[in-house]
Amino acid sequence: IMHGHLVVTYLGLVGRVWEFSKSVSRVMLLTDPNFNIAGIVQRSRETGIVSGSLLGKATMRYLALDSDIAKGDIVLTLGLSENYPKGIIIGEVVSIIREENGISVSVIIKPKVRLSNLEEVLVIK
Repeated sequence: IMHGHLVVTYLGLVGRVWEFSKSVSRVMLLTDPNFNIAGIVQRSRETGIVSGSLLGKATMRYLALDSDIAKGDIVLTLGLSENYPKGIIIGEVVSIIREENGISVSVIIKPKVRLSNLEEVLVIK
């Protein structure tokens, strides 16, 4: 196990390994404000950066104003690097927000994995 490896369950993304030793690993959850990963909307193929938020959800930012995104859309990992495979479910779009600057749209994502009661996870090496 190494720093940065993704942590998943059969339902989808949990987070990434933050610290590790021979017997213990600490995981940064996808809802942590320091967590960032490239995401893609499964239906429309729109892409953006998914970041954690303090309210137990995640936000996908930097989407064009005319993005084809709707409530209920599924967001997956984009897979821009070897450490971050493509197609892992992140969660479902629950709301769409026009940014104050007027040049982009953000969406709020409810994680597919219920992070509050995990028992077993898998680390993708």
